Amino acid sequence: MISVLLAGTVFVYLGGGVEPIMHGAEYAALSQAPFGMELGAAMRNRILAPLVGWLLHLRGAHFVWVPWSFLVGFLALVNVWARRLGAGSTLAVVTTVCVAFSGSTMLSLIAPGYVDAVSFFLLGVAFMQVQRKLLSTACLALAIMNHEVSAFMAPAWLIYGAPSERQFPWFRERLVLLGALLLPYATYRWWVTLHDAKALSLNYYFAPQNLKDCLGVGLVGWITGIFAVFRLHWLVVLFVLISDRKAFNTRRLGWNLVLLASLCATLVVAYDSTRLFSFAFPLLVIGSVELGRRWGANRAITIMLIIWGLNFLIPPYTTTGERSYPLHGIVDRIPQATRP
Repeated sequence: MISVLLAGTVFVYLGGGVEPIMHGAEYAALSQAPFGMELGAAMRNRILAPLVGWLLHLRGAHFVWVPWSFLVGFLALVNVWARRLGAGSTLAVVTTVCVAFSGSTMLSLIAPGYVDAVSFFLLGVAFMQVQRKLLSTACLALAIMNHEVSAFMAPAWLIYGAPSERQFPWFRERLVLLGALLLPYATYRWWVTLHDAKALSLNYYFAPQNLKDCLGVGLVGWITGIFAVFRLHWLVVLFVLISDRKAFNTRRLGWNLVLLASLCATLVVAYDSTRLFSFAFPLLVIGSVELGRRWGANRAITIMLIIWGLNFLIPPYTTTGERSYPLHGIVDRIPQATRP
């Protein structure tokens, strides 16, 4: 219930809409015929969410309820995950509130039909259940089927769960299992390349012109887009990174820089920096719990809420390339031509 109220509050705060727009419109169209090749679809390789919509009869204009349902589940999962990491009930709720008002949630609410929240939920399960090999690996595989950026989370996922000893067998077993689980998806992508020339493929992302455009964004554009995800809550992540000189020797802390480096790598092939770094939500969840462990729950709650309040002084925005767009009422400024 808390996650529903939070999602609704953020939706009203941003002035969100319910009509699929831009890529969301393509996902909505795919949900009506996931494997129909009558019309080309750039997003065809991200098949999981449209397939779920088709199976549940949440198709076309009703498809928005698929990612939004996963979004509610994602917020509930953040609360449970924080508790399992050792946070008290109040700190876990505060952490969930902060994630709800971050780019990881807000972008899904102002871009109806976008499927990122499906991957967030699956990745959250993969991290939270990392010791359960089949469940965790299956969730990561499904997240990749939903959005390719999820593959960049694999190094951090491996390090996060690895034991201090016998790490190589741990990595090998999970990578082999992940590869086996992704074989059907790899076959599907090969089939798509034969039947839909419009579908975005690795050739598109690694094309010289796309690489040139992405690198041309520059450091200022990247930093602006990354900052938009958590805004001042990046201070919590920074605290975790600088407060322990032995961060690389601890499972819960060392993977922070690995995850950041992995997501930085995505900026070389795609220029939607805020959306890409919204996949960094584990940093805020675990950083909040670690803040409570270091400074005590009451002090951590106070700090998190103060930062949350100060974030309202920075209007939420998203950055694509070198341009930033305010999120408030953005659905009303989307050109009509991008709607279904």
